[in-house]
Amino acid sequence: MKITLSLEELIYAFYSEGLFEQGNALKATYFQELSDEQMDLLLQVTCRSLLAKDYLAYSNHKFMLKPEVAAMIGVLHHADHSLQASKFREGGGQETLSVHLAQSGTYAHFLRYEGQVHVVERLEEGEAAERLGSFFDLPELPSAGESVTKLTQVQLETLLSLIDGQPEELAEYASNLPGAEKQKEKFLQALTASKGRMNTLIGFEFDANNEPIVAEMLMMLGDSSASWMVAKTDEQFFVQTCSKEALVHKLSKTIPSFAHKQGGKVNA
Repeated sequence: MKITLSLEELIYAFYSEGLFEQGNALKATYFQELSDEQMDLLLQVTCRSLLAKDYLAYSNHKFMLKPEVAAMIGVLHHADHSLQASKFREGGGQETLSVHLAQSGTYAHFLRYEGQVHVVERLEEGEAAERLGSFFDLPELPSAGESVTKLTQVQLETLLSLIDGQPEELAEYASNLPGAEKQKEKFLQALTASKGRMNTLIGFEFDANNEPIVAEMLMMLGDSSASWMVAKTDEQFFVQTCSKEALVHKLSKTIPSFAHKQGGKVNA
């Protein structure tokens, strides 16, 4: 199932589920110029648009979200784990995709029209990996990934600085880094082509107060011809080749519910 909500429809949905903090935050961001009376009128009109989409049911003398819609709104407020993917667009700006892993199911959440429309979709078992692989344009290779090099914070910052200001010195500096020269060269060529910009994938878990805790953070680079991911462990950055299978293998180790939602398809 997939639902598509305008900003005012999402505010209405949050209010309907008692998620007033989330609804008020959207209202303050996008409709701060409206008076309370104007906002009430907007929500009355929004009720009709949600009825037209068959997202509401009339019960106990009031309109309520249908159960399947309410579950999708609830997961935007709380999930066992969430994966937040972000990538640079060729024409400028960034595109995002969230994957929420909850007891009720797995859901994708993304935006359209510069954030004016929210789309929430329930995913089938194992589909989260497909969505993330497509989002990052990862190769379809049967591999858990191969090590390319490892970097300290200073070394990574130096690489990015050289790409930005002294690219002619990059090869010499990289020759002193660990790893096979050919593999390092391919990675640095891609990093130079992107002008040092890398996409990101952050995995969150949540504490008893629903506060997010970072469980995994990856930097992604490349396309379907060749891709890499960079993971930080114990103050070092490990660079390895990446495919859809390699990403699933990595996430299954740090995001338990992700491995579970793959339906046994992950060989962790």
